Amino acid sequence: MRTDALLLRASRDFCDLDAYREIRGRVEGLPLSREGLPESVLIKSRFFRDQEGRFHADNFWPSRSSGQRIRSWVRQGYGRIPWAWVSTRHIWFADRRGEQLAGYDVSSSQTQILAVVLGLTDLEKMLKRPGFKIYRYLAEEAISWRLPLNLPSPPNPAKLMAVMKDLWVRVLYGGHLREIVRDHFDVLVPGTFPKKFTKRYNAAIETAEGDLRAFLESILWYGKPGEGKLSDFLRASEEVARVAMARDPYAGVSFIDPLAETVVRWNPPRRNRWRLNCSGFQVALKLPGGWTGKKGTPKRRFIDAIPHAVTGDYPVNLRKLKQAVAPGVIHLLDAFFNALVVRRLEHAGAADILALHDCWMTAIDRPVSYPREFEAIIAVAGREWLLGLGPVYDALDGYLEGTEYGPWVRGLREGWERRCRVERWPVFRVEPTIGVVPTRPWMTPEQLDKFEALWKRAGWLEPYVSRVKGGPGPLDG
Repeated sequence: MRTDALLLRASRDFCDLDAYREIRGRVEGLPLSREGLPESVLIKSRFFRDQEGRFHADNFWPSRSSGQRIRSWVRQGYGRIPWAWVSTRHIWFADRRGEQLAGYDVSSSQTQILAVVLGLTDLEKMLKRPGFKIYRYLAEEAISWRLPLNLPSPPNPAKLMAVMKDLWVRVLYGGHLREIVRDHFDVLVPGTFPKKFTKRYNAAIETAEGDLRAFLESILWYGKPGEGKLSDFLRASEEVARVAMARDPYAGVSFIDPLAETVVRWNPPRRNRWRLNCSGFQVALKLPGGWTGKKGTPKRRFIDAIPHAVTGDYPVNLRKLKQAVAPGVIHLLDAFFNALVVRRLEHAGAADILALHDCWMTAIDRPVSYPREFEAIIAVAGREWLLGLGPVYDALDGYLEGTEYGPWVRGLREGWERRCRVERWPVFRVEPTIGVVPTRPWMTPEQLDKFEALWKRAGWLEPYVSRVKGGPGPLDG
C-alpha cells in the first residue's frame, strides 16, 4: 500500500545543518543543537487527491525535497563508499523501519505518454534512448536550427536547457508562447532594450514569438497545423473546450477515469477580483462574476454570476478551460499509470511504497527494487495502461466529431486498436532515482567488494565498476 509514514533522518555528515535544523524544529519542536538531534523521527502527512486522480501531500514529504544528485559523504549504511552521488531526498528520508529507499523514475513521463496516445512512433523511439532528456534535445535543436538567441557566440546548449525545460512544461500545460518569451526575455530576445513596453520592445517580443513557434513546428513530431502531430493535439484540446462551451456554458469538459470509471470534469468558473476593506486591511476575493461600467466611474459595479438552476454550477471561463484540457488529459493518464504500477508493486510484495506521481520508491533490500523485477512490473502496467485508453479516445471523439479534428481522432483510435491487436505494448523508459557513482578517494579492494555486493544486484554499478578499478574517470574531482 502507499506509505503514510516515513523516517526523517539526521544528516550531520552531508547536509546543510541549518536547513535541517529548521525543518526538524518545525516538525516536532526538537532542540536546535547538533547534540540534541536524534537519529531519526517518524513523520506523517495528510494527502488530497486532485480532480485528475493524482495524490499530493499536504505536509512535509519527499516531494518537497530535491531528487537531483549531489556529491556527498556517505556513511557505513551505504557500504562504506568514500564518496558517492546521491540526492537530498535519499539522505533525509527512510522507510518506517529505517531502511534506505530506492526506486525508479519514468523519464519525461508526460511526453512518453503523449507519444503513445498520439501514435508518434519517432518520438516514442527517441524517448527510449538511455539518458535522453527532452529539454537537452530542444536546446541542441534550437542551436542547430539557428534560433535567434541572446547568448554569446557560439551558444552553449547547457545555458539554454533551463529555458527549454520551462518552455516544454508550459507548452504541455497550455501556456502561451508570448508569455514564455516575456518570462525569458533575456535569452529568447536578441539585442538590448533600455526601456520596456516601447514599440521596439513589443516588436522584438512579437518577432521572438514567431521565431519560437517556427522552431517548434520545424520539429518532426511537433509538426505544423494539420499534420496530425503534437501541435494538433494542443489545438484539438482547445477545440474540445470550445465545443463543450457551445453545448453547455456551465458543464465544462468531462472525461471518464479509465481506472475508477468515474467522471473527471474540468469547469473553472468565470471569476473576477472584488476588493473590500476589512479592519483596515484590503482583502481581494475572486468571486464568480465580473465588472461592468468604466473603471473609476459611478456606473462601475460588480455583477454576480447566476448559477445553474439545477446543478448550481457557475458559467465556465473559456480561456482557462482551453488551457486546462490538454494538461488535464495528460495528468489523468499519468495518474492511471501510477495507480497500475502501485497495484503491481503491492502484488509483488512491497510493504511500503512511496509514490510521487511518476516515481516509485521502496526499501532497497526488497526484491521489487531490483531492475529485472521492476522492469517486469513496468511492462505489465504498461500493457494494462494501453488497454485502458478506450474511454479517453471515446471522449475526444465525442467532442471533436464534426470538427476538423474528427477524422484525425478517429485515426488515432484505429491506430490504438491495431497496436492492441498486434500486442505492441509500450515500454516506458525508467531510471534509478539514486545513482551511486564512486569518485575520489578511491576505494580499497575490501570496500569495492562490499560496494559490488550491495549495489551490483540493484543494477546501478555496471557502468562504473571498471572506472573505479581502472582509475579516475571524467566525474572525479
